[in-house]
Amino acid sequence: MKIILFSLTGFGNTVLPALLNIPDVWVTAVFTTIYKNKFPYYEEEALVDLCKRMKITCSGEKILNSVDLIKTLEPDLIIVATFAQIVPRQIINIPKFGIVNIHPSLLPKYRGPCPFYAVVKNKEKETGVSIHYLTEELDAGDILLQRSLPLSESDTENRVIQKTAVLAASMIPDLIDLFRGGKIPQGWPQDPRLVTYAPKVIRGDSVLRAYEENKGTV
Repeated sequence: MKIILFSLTGFGNTVLPALLNIPDVWVTAVFTTIYKNKFPYYEEEALVDLCKRMKITCSGEKILNSVDLIKTLEPDLIIVATFAQIVPRQIINIPKFGIVNIHPSLLPKYRGPCPFYAVVKNKEKETGVSIHYLTEELDAGDILLQRSLPLSESDTENRVIQKTAVLAASMIPDLIDLFRGGKIPQGWPQDPRLVTYAPKVIRGDSVLRAYEENKGTV
């Protein structure tokens, strides 16, 4: 199965190795955003450097400018695992199996770019990861997989990001299994009555401020 990964440093560092550990999966390219500064939430190798070590083609170009390249790669599936760009319709329609998004919350709760901030601010007892079909509506596609993890009062945003990144990687084998045999699995729709949002926030926290200055997103 040929896969393209759209991701950023952080989630990309766990999801990419998980994909590469599956024998019949070929990651033909990674698209990311290359920042001058280090990943601000915790000590982490830049995803572009990880790709170089693993000999994976990595591009920092805008995906909107890379439509022809993506078509040439003929992906069976595109996986988005936190990304700083909106995926346009002309790319959504390229992969044979579509595009799935790895969202770090228990959808339909906390759609949007800052679920880590939201769960810590609201003192949630749990969060999780939802893998869903990517559509033009933000984080609204049918869910394929969802797993939860407990939170403690001592969990910071940094820690929640790390924990959900590890959880996301653990779900990759099950995600790939859903598409085996050339089938397109059916997800379950999100209940619109339960939708909440985690919009982008700017506040005094130096870590989050640094991330915003880098124009990152989660």
